[in-house]
Amino acid sequence: MNFNIIKNWKYNDLAIWLKSVTVQECSLYDWKSRIDLEPNKLRRIFCAFANTNGGLIFFGVNNNKKITGVKEDIELKTKINRIVNNNILPPVPINNWDISAIEIPKKKLVVYIVYVLPSLYLEKPHVTEYRIYIRGNGENQPLNDGSQIRRLFLVEKFQPDHINQLKNELNKIKNCRFHPDQIDFMYLKQMKEYLESRITNNKKFGELSNSLARIIESYEKIRRNQTESETKGESLTVLDSESLIEQVNNLEKELNNFYNRFKEIHNL
Repeated sequence: MNFNIIKNWKYNDLAIWLKSVTVQECSLYDWKSRIDLEPNKLRRIFCAFANTNGGLIFFGVNNNKKITGVKEDIELKTKINRIVNNNILPPVPINNWDISAIEIPKKKLVVYIVYVLPSLYLEKPHVTEYRIYIRGNGENQPLNDGSQIRRLFLVEKFQPDHINQLKNELNKIKNCRFHPDQIDFMYLKQMKEYLESRITNNKKFGELSNSLARIIESYEKIRRNQTESETKGESLTVLDSESLIEQVNNLEKELNNFYNRFKEIHNL
């Protein structure tokens, strides 16, 4: 669920949403009738959401999805930040979570919604209490099997719904002139395989696959030209020739088009 929509919710929006039979405590939602800031519990759920697909914590909604409300606490985000900034390694990035408040009419109570985004694969797994937690069946489950760790964190680098991760990887290609060693080719390989596997069912994926091929071709051309110039011992002025700048600009346009088209096709 898009947090930009949630943070603009009013009480009626929340009440109507909770009445839906499809809304149940699951891998994405966690109901709490009171503000529970027990440090270990909070760290586990933050790690579980960040290590999996993200999720929402509701303070002021009980297990029956009844809105109970909690007292307003203007320091709540600061309190949560202090807790999750300790004993989680690597830390959950501060821009990966946020909090909003919904006022309950005729009561001096609110519902707090804490939104935790899934972390980029380079940022996870997040570990707390020397354990790795993931979210499943409405619970924070510790991983005890090495094969699970390999499958979740060492193999599946490309995940189509992780749009922030995609943006991060495409930005690395934009900076290929200066930091070519930062590009994750395993991620690009998995993305290429993902797009190709869906071409037969949807021609739009063929467009994305062709766009990715042009991006890779442009990148290789830029790196080839740079390598040749560096081998000749040419200066940075030569490396910033008009032709190279044009190639870089074209690459950036192709990357922007790919990103926007990817979001459109995946409804992200």
